[in-house]
Amino acid sequence: MQNKKIILTGASGFIGTKLLERLLASGYEVFAIKRPNSDRTTSGKVIWLTYDELKMRSAELGTVDAIVHLATEYGRNVQDGLSPVLACNVLLPLQLMELAATAGIKKFISTDSFFGKYEKTYNYMKSYIVSKRQLNELAEIFCAENDLSFFNMRLEHVYGEGDGENKFIPFIIRSLQNNEHAIKCTTGLQKRDFVYIDDVVDAYIAVINCEIKSKYTEFEVGTGVSRPLKEIIEEIKRQLPSDTSIDYGAIPLRHDEIMDSQANTSALLNIGWTAKYDLKHGVEKMLGSIKQ
Repeated sequence: MQNKKIILTGASGFIGTKLLERLLASGYEVFAIKRPNSDRTTSGKVIWLTYDELKMRSAELGTVDAIVHLATEYGRNVQDGLSPVLACNVLLPLQLMELAATAGIKKFISTDSFFGKYEKTYNYMKSYIVSKRQLNELAEIFCAENDLSFFNMRLEHVYGEGDGENKFIPFIIRSLQNNEHAIKCTTGLQKRDFVYIDDVVDAYIAVINCEIKSKYTEFEVGTGVSRPLKEIIEEIKRQLPSDTSIDYGAIPLRHDEIMDSQANTSALLNIGWTAKYDLKHGVEKMLGSIKQ
């Protein structure tokens, strides 16, 4: 039996690390795209290489099952300008799609966010949102003219162990563990569809394995239920527990804050995926992994 192969960007990130582990456990060989200045080296069935190095191995790519693009540039550091956002979110995936068409790879899986669902632009993430919309529009054009299917994974609020320390939920956990006097928050009334990392990885695996042949398909990845931000904060505090107080309303909401978001999971349900973790059990598993 021929080895299963995946091309993966963002393999060292929050979701990428978990997905890489799952792919390897499932018997995949993974071509993991790295930055030119990265010192990561090939180990076992993970072949770390730059995009240019990947192009040089085009003869090996005909048997690749899918390209999964997880690498993301959010554009939060305005001093870096817009070019890194476009390079990561638009140029790199387009280059990979062109490579896929040349090599005969049939499936491209992209990563997006719930921010982009809304007509009112969320200014905090404006460059990211615009770049993702641009990619999606160009992908529809490209796939209509080539033998390639594009799957857009629109993620809701992903949480779990291994997330970046500068993210909100890791900040809350760290503050509670340190028994800080108080944590200043917004009202916490904005609602999000909190989806645990293992369910997100399951969604990617389901899409890798699906037989959908359409040129462009969108999958909204969440539980299908939105809950106030305050609820996950209180659930984390209940499970730790901590003497830290939460000062709700100390920080004003952004003027264009998205007040409610939840996934329409019908497309994922149609290919056999379902979320396994509700908020209580997802937080429990996350905190259990952190405490080990």
